Amino acid sequence: MIAYLGTLKPLSVTPTPVAPYNLDYLVIAGGGAGGGSNHVDYFPLGTGGAGGYISGLFASVTDSAYYIFVGAGGVSNNSSGKGNDSYLQSFSNKITSIGGGGPGYNSVFASTSISAQNGGSGYGAIGTGGAGILGQGFPGGSGPGGSLDQAMGGGGGAGQAGANYLTAKGGDGLTWLDGITRAGGGGGFTDLFVEGAGGAGGGGNGGVSPNVGQPGGVNTGSGGGGSSRRNGGVSGGAGGSGIVKVRYAGTPRATGGTITQSGGFTYHEFTSSGRLIFTS
Repeated sequence: MIAYLGTLKPLSVTPTPVAPYNLDYLVIAGGGAGGGSNHVDYFPLGTGGAGGYISGLFASVTDSAYYIFVGAGGVSNNSSGKGNDSYLQSFSNKITSIGGGGPGYNSVFASTSISAQNGGSGYGAIGTGGAGILGQGFPGGSGPGGSLDQAMGGGGGAGQAGANYLTAKGGDGLTWLDGITRAGGGGGFTDLFVEGAGGAGGGGNGGVSPNVGQPGGVNTGSGGGGSSRRNGGVSGGAGGSGIVKVRYAGTPRATGGTITQSGGFTYHEFTSSGRLIFTS
């Protein structure tokens, strides 16, 4: 399969099947960015939710080729902050994880405002947090609503909802078969201007000026931390880029990605878009 600006163009012929195998997969989208206020007239609206987290098993499949697209994390300020989708696709199956929710930003001048967007896990907010997507992530935490310097809840994670503004912690991520935890939500800040911690698995901590919101971990799909406008403008953290990872029993029988072996399994890890090609 060939990628054209993020879409797939199917091959003109069906690939030759290979011997049946079981394929465990993990598909994580890019995390959402935390809202920031690096321009004097912008004020933050929330924190980044983790990218959609989907894991499972393709049992006794014979597909010889998969196309992998790894979504980038969301960008803070001047955008909604939503993360980008990731997917794993063959002729028989397609798994799509949805980019993490972004809280948007607002301006004293309404013409430059951009609305929040829901995602795999929900964004944390100064009002009501984003809902997230069932089966991919949890809701973001809520804040009390109100004026420019209000507190904000933490972003939702793959394994836990974001906390409300009393602690402003991001929701924790999940641990896959490789023992690594990913897809934590970004932290916000409390009504006492205490920075909320990012969720386990790479969530960025919240920032209270002069500190900036921290970015989500690279290739974890985690959300970026939100920031406070108090005492001057600061930026929210960017969302963490996504990842696609697969494993099967035995020694390597495919090409593509970074290949490792552990515990009787072969792993292929994709931190950028590519192809997984089975050769036997």
